[in-house]
This record gives sequence, structure tokens and C-alpha cells, in this order.
Amino acid sequence: MGNGLTTGELSCELAAYWMHELRFPSVRRLLTEFVDKADDPREARALETVIQAFEDGWDGAAVYERYGASRRSVEEPWAVADHADTDRSAQEVADEIVEIDLTAEEWRLLRSGLAEWGGPARCTNEMAVALGFEDRAHLSSETWERLLPEMDARQPLSRLDWLRVLLATEVVFASDVMGSGSEWPITVGVSDADTILMLRGLQRKIGREVRRLVGKGFGTR
Repeated sequence: MGNGLTTGELSCELAAYWMHELRFPSVRRLLTEFVDKADDPREARALETVIQAFEDGWDGAAVYERYGASRRSVEEPWAVADHADTDRSAQEVADEIVEIDLTAEEWRLLRSGLAEWGGPARCTNEMAVALGFEDRAHLSSETWERLLPEMDARQPLSRLDWLRVLLATEVVFASDVMGSGSEWPITVGVSDADTILMLRGLQRKIGREVRRLVGKGFGTR
């Protein structure tokens, strides 16, 4: 890997441990750049495990707490700033407006994915709730009255809305029972292969911002 980082399992675990403690914003930005430029999906996934350690809900936190009894009782000023999310409610984090750099094709794919729930996709109230809405009616009103106009204007969305739009696109593309499924290339005009490639890029770009909501502001664990 040309960036000088080692993506072996042990190295990434150690890096994740350190980053959960330190949470340097500059390191997170650097890792994000490496993920976006990575040619090997395995390298991207390894680096994303380190990025996830910046979150309070990191899966490795239990191990971290076990061996972190000797953490300093008074944090330095820079550490307090890096833990800013700790002082905010889950709702504040979910409602925060986040600007994500997307290509025109990526915007179009997400817009199409959301719009497909107006047909040919067959949504139920339960599925609408799973996608982050109150029910089918709420999904429809939010889609046509607010989200699509904002997306057409390329406006940054809230962290919760990014999660809703990405999840709605993932499900409607993949499911032939409730979503567009095999009809996707016809109704949207993008092949399955091209859609998968774009979705993988969107999952990296958007995923790093919205994963922190799962179980904390979006669903329960």
C-alpha cells in the first residue's frame, strides 16, 4: 500500500485502539482520503475499521474500556474538543447537516432510488419504518415534498436523511419482492453492474457519517 500504512489485522486493531482514545480530527480526515483513493477493496475495509473506532459506539469499546483503567482523569484541551460528540444528544447528531461530495451520477442514483418507492417498489408501513420513516404516508410526503427537491438542488442533508436515502436506495435496488429489483435497469436506466460500483462508493462516502446513528438515534440495539 503506497500510503505507508499497514492494513494487517493486528496493525488495524492497534490503530483502532489508539484512535478511539485520541480521536485526532486530522487523522480521521487523512484516513478518509486514503479510503476514497484505495484501489483494493480490502485496504478500504481495513481502513474503515479504524475510522469506525472514532465513534462512541465502536464495537471494540468493551475491550478498550477493559484495558483503559489507567486513562488520565483530566483530559488535555485538545482531547476535550475531539470528544465533542459525547456532549451532544443522539437527536442533535442525527439532525446535523452534513455536506458530502457526490458526483452528478451519484446524486442521480440516490434520487432515483428514493423515487422508486413511489413505484414500481411496493412499500409497506413496516418497511417504511425500517427505512427511517414513520409509515408509508410519511415516506411519501418526505420524499416528494422535501427530500427530492433538496436533492435536486444538491443541498447538504442531515445525517439522518443521508442514512434514509442510502438505505432506501440499497433496498429498492436489491429487493425484487418489495423493491424494483430486476426492473431497476429499465425504470432507472442504470445497469446492475454500474449501480453496484456506484453504491459501493456511496456506502464509503455516506457510511462513515451515518454509522454512528445505528442504535443511537436510528433504531435500537
